[in-house]
Amino acid sequence: MRIASGILLYGLATFVIAGCAGSTGIPVGTASSPQSVITLDEIQGGYHANTYDLIQSLRPAWLRPRGAQSIGEAARGAGVGRQVNVEPGQNQLLVYMERARLGGPESLRQIDPLTVGLITYLDRTQATFHFGPGHLHGAIVLSTR
Repeated sequence: MRIASGILLYGLATFVIAGCAGSTGIPVGTASSPQSVITLDEIQGGYHANTYDLIQSLRPAWLRPRGAQSIGEAARGAGVGRQVNVEPGQNQLLVYMERARLGGPESLRQIDPLTVGLITYLDRTQATFHFGPGHLHGAIVLSTR
């Protein structure tokens, strides 16, 4: 009897936590915090010439280069002060719009922010889960209005 009530309590807690996670308006599993999302209200909150400028203004950390080192490389000093060898196309943040790959961060300069409804940053792990391998620096996902 004690085990059954424990399982029931665990199931209820999981249901409540999942319900709270989904109530933020952020799809569960796509973003780990509000800082990984730019909402429509933020997009409409000011004038920006293009989506790159918008992101640079609101979440500049998304566009900063990230290291591609492994823990072993860092311990040996490999890659420190020099370029780390990675596969072609993996040396930058990747941009997607409606699940179509647009390219690197410079592709954001071609997109009018008024056509975008939601912008989400995915770290390396999340981007790999959603789009497959080759996302060492994460991804920015644009959803249109």
